[in-house]
Amino acid sequence: MTIPNLHDRRALESIVAQMDTAAIDRALDEGGLSAFAREVAAEELARRVFGGEPHVGARFLPLSTWLADRAGVCLLVAWYVASLAGVLGMLR
Repeated sequence: MTIPNLHDRRALESIVAQMDTAAIDRALDEGGLSAFAREVAAEELARRVFGGEPHVGARFLPLSTWLADRAGVCLLVAWYVASLAGVLGMLR
């Protein structure tokens, strides 16, 4: 997706906001943009890089969501521990 050379700032900002960061970077590297389009694209890129939308990683997830994502593994571990306890109980 390329950045069109529009003169309407809001329209250009909405188009650039829908692009991914790599596409904006490529458009700026390739050149061929008007000064206005280059300014809007550079502002959006700077907002993403320096402003930083918070990265949602596992440490920001609630415990219930974290456990739900790993429910299969948790059930497998619980089954293993229960079977191990059963085997150790039978050895006594």
